[in-house]
Amino acid sequence: MLARTIAVVIVALGLVAAIVAAQGDRTNGEVRILRPAATPEASLRAELRRCRDLGPEAAGDPACEAAWVESRDRFLMRDRPAPEER
Repeated sequence: MLARTIAVVIVALGLVAAIVAAQGDRTNGEVRILRPAATPEASLRAELRRCRDLGPEAAGDPACEAAWVESRDRFLMRDRPAPEER
């Protein structure tokens, strides 16, 4: 019984190693760097990060105030039309 258990474990480890090796061959040595698409959401996110990094000085920055208004409007879905009532 012990020999069978050991054999099953060895076969399972072999299968896992083969699967991992097969997955590794798909990259062909290439490294892909994914960059976010240049979308309005990405630019808003970048502006909000910049404002976050400014700290208290962001309170007087008009660009930060505009970004916060846009972010709040998106969160509250103010840019979408109201659903029709039945």
